[in-house]
Amino acid sequence: MNCGVEDGTVCAAHRNQGKGMGLKNPDSLVASLCHKCHYELDNGNSMNREEKRYMWDQCFIKTMKYLIENEKVVINDWNWKQYKDY
Repeated sequence: MNCGVEDGTVCAAHRNQGKGMGLKNPDSLVASLCHKCHYELDNGNSMNREEKRYMWDQCFIKTMKYLIENEKVVINDWNWKQYKDY
């Protein structure tokens, strides 16, 4: 969840930090990104490493917030509504 495009290319973008060559992080560490944003994150040169990490972190937070608020992921015994404005 970065640019807001819903063009049918949105998929799970795994976190790139903390993995080795040919390895992916677990599916619990993904952000929803369109093809263009996913490509830019993995292969683009418009951002440095720190900027890419920050972008992924922000997209991960937005993705999880969306999934929790829309009850796609349910966290038992946690009142997310108190944090709705974050």
